[in-house]
Amino acid sequence: MAGVRDEPEPSGRYRAWYMDEDGNQHHFTWSASKRQTLQEAQRRELEAKNGDDPEQDESSGEPKPYDEAVEEYLAEGRLHGGRGGKPWGETHARMRETHLEWWGEQLDLEALEDLHGRLQNVNKALQKLAEAGRAPKTIKNYVEALRAFCRWALKHDYVEEDPVADLGTFDG
Repeated sequence: MAGVRDEPEPSGRYRAWYMDEDGNQHHFTWSASKRQTLQEAQRRELEAKNGDDPEQDESSGEPKPYDEAVEEYLAEGRLHGGRGGKPWGETHARMRETHLEWWGEQLDLEALEDLHGRLQNVNKALQKLAEAGRAPKTIKNYVEALRAFCRWALKHDYVEEDPVADLGTFDG
């Protein structure tokens, strides 16, 4: 029978298991949503019991790598991410790239799903910026880069919910 651990891993994602047709238990880490992780475990178990290899299924929805998603986001922005479908300006594009690279390092992101459950880490990173003497507008720019990226990922179905939707507002 498929199941999910009660507590998430340090990454914020849940670890789950399922049984194959031979009664062997298989473990995997999936999403920051316990419900979604259980659904994936049940899907894998059903496929395994039908003789399929659920881990070889390309449509299994494996998490998208963070760096790959950032590159796709930046390419789209440079093409038509600005107002009225116009390309981003050179400075705006460079700053988005810098900010998203910084977020990836600060949050140790390997996959987009790693953003889930990291709101506390996001706030700590922003506090470090403030303690380093960064201007409120600069901090707001970092926040806006992350928010825009997360909205883009949601729009492109790379995440099922906005991981920073509950992030507070910043005056800048």
